[in-house]
Amino acid sequence: AGAAGPDPQRTWRAVLALQSEPQGNSTLWHVRPNNLLAPGSVSEWTPFAQTVSVDSISFSPSGTRFLVSAGDKTQIWAFGDDGMPCKSGEVIGANAIWHPQVDTFVVKDTAKSQLISVDAETQRMSPLPLKGLNIEDAVPCVFFRESFVDESSPNWFLVLGTQTKDSAGYSRLSFVPVDSDADSSAESQPLTEIEGQGQITAVAASPTENLLVIGYSTGGVGVWTAAPSLSSDAYEVYDFEEHAGSSIKNLGFDSNGDVMVSVDEAGRAYSWISKDES
Repeated sequence: AGAAGPDPQRTWRAVLALQSEPQGNSTLWHVRPNNLLAPGSVSEWTPFAQTVSVDSISFSPSGTRFLVSAGDKTQIWAFGDDGMPCKSGEVIGANAIWHPQVDTFVVKDTAKSQLISVDAETQRMSPLPLKGLNIEDAVPCVFFRESFVDESSPNWFLVLGTQTKDSAGYSRLSFVPVDSDADSSAESQPLTEIEGQGQITAVAASPTENLLVIGYSTGGVGVWTAAPSLSSDAYEVYDFEEHAGSSIKNLGFDSNGDVMVSVDEAGRAYSWISKDES
């Protein structure tokens, strides 16, 4: 597991969890490049903690804090004055994912079969409305930004991946409202679901448009548009075939939503321009 984000000086660093053996403990490493632009520059790798096998790592929007989910607990870490991580708290819950714009994050409470929104400052926990959705085999994937006329006040949804028993991928994606506007009308909202072509192995959401990009075990990559607060339907608007034959390993957007990157298990990486330049 690993994640990267900006530090207060707007340079970049990463936190990685490296396992010595299957089912063993993980060592957490802080990785910071000396100079990203200098040819042959060497990154600084510093171990700072050990924990049980790590499931996920997620940075805050500011890059000053991050979450480490291991087992049924999530640790909250902050970067100290010396630039090194220091643990600042812990909550019950797995598969944590930080909201892209505010200081809240979502964890899965397996014992109670709930998704919990957590205030990062107070650690106050609030269950999310699931409308009868069974999350026993579900994992939080990404936050989805639904925006129409008022770009300053988008609705936010958590995209939830439902796993099958015989695969590490997902078979279905569902949208769960996570902000106050969506929560207030949750009972009247349709539950949007996406069932793609084959097992879903990677998911990314555009930071600026109502778009979700899905990668499959077959190597397919599909671009979908959805408006969960208005309709239970989602539509595939484009698909890429360049990865055919190799399962998609990772997908991601740049911060402006102009470029999307896809990576497969064969080591091939492609970048796609998502903005119409004509």
